[in-house]
Amino acid sequence: MYEEYAEKAGFSVRLSTQNCLKSGIVDRKYLVCNREGLAKGVNKDTMNEETSDNQIRTSSISRTGCMAMVKFKLNESHTEYELYDFVEEHNHTFIPVMYRNLTKKKKKLTHREKMFMQQLGGTNIGATRAHHLYAATNGGYDEVDATETEFRNHTRDLNSHIGDSDAQMLINKMENRVKNVSNFTFEYAVEDNQLNRLFWADEMAKYNYKEFGDTISFDATFRTNKYNMVFVPFTGIDNHRKCVTFGAGLLSNETTKSYIWLLRCFLKAFSKQPRLVVTDQDPAMRKAIAAVFNESKHRLCMWHITNKLPLKVRHAKINYLKSLYNLYFITNKSSCSIFEFSN
Repeated sequence: MYEEYAEKAGFSVRLSTQNCLKSGIVDRKYLVCNREGLAKGVNKDTMNEETSDNQIRTSSISRTGCMAMVKFKLNESHTEYELYDFVEEHNHTFIPVMYRNLTKKKKKLTHREKMFMQQLGGTNIGATRAHHLYAATNGGYDEVDATETEFRNHTRDLNSHIGDSDAQMLINKMENRVKNVSNFTFEYAVEDNQLNRLFWADEMAKYNYKEFGDTISFDATFRTNKYNMVFVPFTGIDNHRKCVTFGAGLLSNETTKSYIWLLRCFLKAFSKQPRLVVTDQDPAMRKAIAAVFNESKHRLCMWHITNKLPLKVRHAKINYLKSLYNLYFITNKSSCSIFEFSN
């Protein structure tokens, strides 16, 4: 009742002191104006930074020592609570009507808004666009109390909750495969209570590596999934010049430490190093390969080289670039004559 009164009047309330009986039952309860009291650590209400004794408040709510409140107490029969004190007067101005939808209570998402966000979760629509859509379908922004910030915060909390449950679900599923699927390898690492590195390889991947594992290539995708992790597949080429998979990983970051962990898991699963490793120009990958695959030769992908050369070489070298392109395509044919290669 007091919260409804406060909403119509233009101020917010918060819970304050309460006293309990020995049995644990609440005996007295105070509800106060949210501007009651003074901010902790504030010696003087000043912006003078030259005086060391003065501390500046950083809270978005300015406490004014307002004494407006209501007090409730348990009656003698311990059956209901009764109002025994009401202080009506405030020492500050009230929130204007046009801004009352921005109070803390109003900015909380309603159940309908939360369900709307949840339904959009699988459509790759961000919180800002979701807020625009919700406002457009509900009569405009004046009819929506929650702001974009509340939508973003709810999306963050929702992804965190789903992410934790999905991580445990994934671990359980992979560990079940290790127990029930022949020759299946699964490794993972947790830091700060978050799943941030995974590697897996099945029996077919290990067979492919045994037959065609002289040369491997691995690269990281962009962070396109909702968990903001990069996908790192290990691939090779079979006798028919078709791609085969040797294993895959998921990483929360592309640091040298993460790649070293991933390559050690790969080496543990396959027991031997490849002769040749082909990657892009990622410095973290280069350091990790040197640390783990010390018997392998590391080469850069020709596709990356030919795509970056025009940006690095002057226009006068264009004939050289054309010759390099021709050499690249000739050497990538299944076969070429001595004449073709020489020319």
